[in-house]
Amino acid sequence: WSGEQHEMKIMQYAQQLGVDMSTNMNSPDPSGPKKFLVFAEQRTGSRFLTDLLDDHPSVRCGNEELNHPGSAVNVKRTTLEDYMGVLDDTWDRLSESDGNHNHKQTYRPDATGGPASAAGFKAMYNQGPAYYGDALLSRLDANDVFLIHLVRRNKLKQYISTEANQLDKQQADHNAHPHSEEEAEKLRQITVSGRPSKVLHFMRQKAEEDAQVSELIESNVAEEHFASVSYEDLSANTHQAVARLFDLLGVDAEREVETDMTKIHKELPTRNYFKEDEREELREALEQSEFAWVLDDGE
Repeated sequence: WSGEQHEMKIMQYAQQLGVDMSTNMNSPDPSGPKKFLVFAEQRTGSRFLTDLLDDHPSVRCGNEELNHPGSAVNVKRTTLEDYMGVLDDTWDRLSESDGNHNHKQTYRPDATGGPASAAGFKAMYNQGPAYYGDALLSRLDANDVFLIHLVRRNKLKQYISTEANQLDKQQADHNAHPHSEEEAEKLRQITVSGRPSKVLHFMRQKAEEDAQVSELIESNVAEEHFASVSYEDLSANTHQAVARLFDLLGVDAEREVETDMTKIHKELPTRNYFKEDEREELREALEQSEFAWVLDDGE
């Protein structure tokens, strides 16, 4: 038989069995990749997480998609219907990308993705969840959108990172996400305000926001549609943490992934990132607060 005759015989046999051969068996599911969102707050390691997810060949994970020119969202001026339209357009765009849309090529030049099995991106609390609330979460669940909720348990370090980033924005060479030790060292030199009232206000506010989003998710989303992960777990045992997320998304959970991002606040005791004359007063205030657990011998 010629190649054409062989192919025709296969097609005829498939029709007899009721098998649709019009779909490429190497292509993603005809219904499209699983859609997902990463809910997070600023300076919680969200870029670290989205880079790791995007490094999986079957996953397309964007980062600041809701801040892109032309697709930036002002939730206070956007109806829920229009907001859902923006999400759908973004999922479609990412699903069709080649898996190299982030800066991955800088550390993995030969990175190429296979067919997308899951596509998603980050949405900060103030980019939808906190504004639309139950209406959004129930809508996402009804549309089989998977959710990953990222939190940073140590609110003191989140405060340091937030304040240092704000101060560094005043510099011409500001870089919020360093990719080398040299870039990270520059941020490590910044000391921030340790005024107890300011620090504790921030920590309590962020803890409350985490709790509110957790409640929204747990009240509106099916248990099999979401997973929570902390920056601390993601940093301490990256493979185990992302494997659980890959399992949620239905892709190979054993796949090793990486990112070229460099940790900023890891070398010095936490107290060294505060102004020297405020360190002791802050330590005493933390000891008497619900956040005493963030203190250890080095802090």
